[in-house]
Amino acid sequence: MTSTAPTRLAGYLGKGEAFDRGPAGIPADDIKLSWGGPGATLSMTAWQFGDLDFALFEGDQGVSVEPAVRQRAPWAGLVVGMCLGGEVALEQVGRSVVLGEGHFTFFHGHAPYRITTPGAHRWLVCRLRFLRIGTDTQSVSGLLAGDMTATGTAGELLAGLLRGCAESRDTLRPGGKLHCADAIHSLVRAVVDEGVAPAGPRPATDPFGLYTQWLEERIQTPGLDAEQVAAAHHVSVRHVRAVFAGNGSTVSSFVRERRLEHLRHDLLDPSLTTYTVAGLARRWGLDNPAAANRLFRAQYGQPPAAYRKLNSGV
Repeated sequence: MTSTAPTRLAGYLGKGEAFDRGPAGIPADDIKLSWGGPGATLSMTAWQFGDLDFALFEGDQGVSVEPAVRQRAPWAGLVVGMCLGGEVALEQVGRSVVLGEGHFTFFHGHAPYRITTPGAHRWLVCRLRFLRIGTDTQSVSGLLAGDMTATGTAGELLAGLLRGCAESRDTLRPGGKLHCADAIHSLVRAVVDEGVAPAGPRPATDPFGLYTQWLEERIQTPGLDAEQVAAAHHVSVRHVRAVFAGNGSTVSSFVRERRLEHLRHDLLDPSLTTYTVAGLARRWGLDNPAAANRLFRAQYGQPPAAYRKLNSGV
């Protein structure tokens, strides 16, 4: 095993940070990591599709990983773990699952967990923010450490898409990667719905779901803020802010990200090629062209005009 692999592995599993952004010199007690004897290898390959973080762990012998319990607030999101080869076991919240090739499960950093493999393995993980899939820790608590591939059609579709993302990570164009990220978010939400309420759609009764749905329906309206959400639902502004903070977000960041996402879709729409970038941005309440360019670049890595040209040929 290379000297950098344990640090980078701990940077994700122990610290809850992006796979390839963990700081060097992480204390050894942040994570309990053991693997095979002398000569064993464990590698990690990390990449991103849009705002999704992926990592593929590959080893030729058994591995046991158990992150330390963190005192600070964990990263607000869900992790999809999929076995692409060998066998992987995951334990969390008193439940456990053993996954064979092609099967996946859910887990997160809000409770201790352990991942073990008896031998050679390929283990794919994909991180999604709760904000993007319209759910929270409580809503998925009954789905952790289970074989989610068996939940229904959505589970089968998601398993195939995750495998495809791992195999095509170096060949897909940027636009294709973003479309795959959109599909993964939608399918994960569908799997959650099927797992929570197999007989029908899951009602949006949680406050975060209600507030984000209300905002989404008015996303083109100028000046959306916590005060408007509070007034519309007859609750305090403090309550609204606490609900969003509990899901790793704020009202302003949710509105900004959704507007940028709508703009991104418009930039790729062949029926909107006659619209200028500034005109499309104004459709979604992004009235300041300079600010829209800056925000879009921060979110997607390049200004909107360049993104449009690269991915749609316009």
